[in-house]
Amino acid sequence: MQPAEFDPPAPFPSLSAVVSPEWIDSNEHMNVSRYDQLFDAAESAFYASCGIDRRLQVQRRGLFRLEKHLRYQREMRLGAGIAITTQLIWTDLKRVHVFHEMWDGDEGYRAATMECMAIHVNLETRKPVTFDVPLVRDRIEAMARAHAALPLPDGAGRSVGRASAR
Repeated sequence: MQPAEFDPPAPFPSLSAVVSPEWIDSNEHMNVSRYDQLFDAAESAFYASCGIDRRLQVQRRGLFRLEKHLRYQREMRLGAGIAITTQLIWTDLKRVHVFHEMWDGDEGYRAATMECMAIHVNLETRKPVTFDVPLVRDRIEAMARAHAALPLPDGAGRSVGRASAR
């Protein structure tokens, strides 16, 4: 039997949620720690769709995050719907560069972004390796093809800027 074709959406819808009362801080908007948690969950869902989950751990393989850049653009308020999408920007089948966008699902504005670079590692040797599990390699390649036609998201590759004190 031939495995089902993996036809990923572009960008990938990696998470949806609603801002709950316990996520609200003293400024009456979502606390920064929740952005991290939601982006982390979205990234895990994205990688799981590529087969990077417990199946890879059994092979003693994993992903180590090398870099993360989180950008807060607009606040998320109590009860707001959240939709996070993920775009695979680049891969060499060893490193993976992704860009997550958090959208206010009710009003449609982009509230935050998180850009990450991760590396695939053999957990026995602690050394980088290419994706050697066929399912994972094939899905990462399919995701890269599906996302190649997307424009580079606004802010991708951005460094931390210095605000003018004037």
